[in-house]
Amino acid sequence: MKTVAVMISWGLDSYIMYYYAKKQGYKVVPVWVNLGQPYAEKELEAINSFEFADEIIKLELKDFVNKIPTGVDKQHQIIPWRNLLLWVIGANWWDEVRIGALYGEEHWKERDKSDKFFSLTTELFTYIFNIVRPKTVMKTPFSHLTKVWIVERALQNGITAEQLAKTTTCYDEHDHNCGNCSTCFKRRIALTLNWIEEEFKTKPRESDYCKEIIEEIRSGNKNWRLTPERIAETKEALSKVWITI
Repeated sequence: MKTVAVMISWGLDSYIMYYYAKKQGYKVVPVWVNLGQPYAEKELEAINSFEFADEIIKLELKDFVNKIPTGVDKQHQIIPWRNLLLWVIGANWWDEVRIGALYGEEHWKERDKSDKFFSLTTELFTYIFNIVRPKTVMKTPFSHLTKVWIVERALQNGITAEQLAKTTTCYDEHDHNCGNCSTCFKRRIALTLNWIEEEFKTKPRESDYCKEIIEEIRSGNKNWRLTPERIAETKEALSKVWITI
């Protein structure tokens, strides 16, 4: 049986990616890395809430974020080379490493989620690790899907709303669903369009981030994260709470 390493944060995307690899019949090794992200303890708490928590390899590099140079978008929690670092870690042990990246996330701020990145690094790592294996592959199985679509497919393939509720997709250091950050907003869009209700400390539709996104769409200014598909999803979700864009 082929072994696949899945680098997880235990948000919606990586949990579904883990489940998807299991359903494909692979032996899956979930790997969580503490890079010093402010919400690391919350991620670890979510991980430990699942019955298979003892399967997860947990690695500590918690001083990494505090020592990174300039150029990091702290407002959006973007470390431009994070996926490269995670793959270096994973490729030390496994010949196929999967990392989460969704449709529309390839842009100038996150080039480590682009098809070019996955292609170039697969070539580079195959070259580097050739001494121990013939090929080293980096995959992102959901690069053609938005978060709305992966939640829909997860529900169609046996994942329950209760399981999804145990994941954490929030940048706040303490709150499970703060409702104010960009990831809470995107989570709410995905769940709303799949008829799932969740509690948030602040309703995402009332957050400053939501107001910024609405203004971006109404003004016609191109937001660096808003593809036409995600704009359509945002409009549809907000229309359900009587907000028309």
